Amino acid sequence: MGELSARKKHVKRTVDIGNVASQAEAWVADLDTRIEAIQLLIPLALQAVTDELQQAVGELGRSAISAQRDGSAVATHGTATRRTFPC
Repeated sequence: MGELSARKKHVKRTVDIGNVASQAEAWVADLDTRIEAIQLLIPLALQAVTDELQQAVGELGRSAISAQRDGSAVATHGTATRRTFPC
């Protein structure tokens, strides 16, 4: 009788899957390996996305500052001057 369980230190539960063919056990082991690889790659991918976004924001900021210094019109959101009128 085969069992599936997480390969981490803290196993939440073990699932009894009954009789399993040896080939199916190999597929499950291969699947576990792929899942572990994906779980290891997710933080790296998120860090790469963070780095790219920070670089893009920096470039946009430098571009806006450069345009302001050159006297070019720069559209900014939420920074318009508000006028107050006496009641």
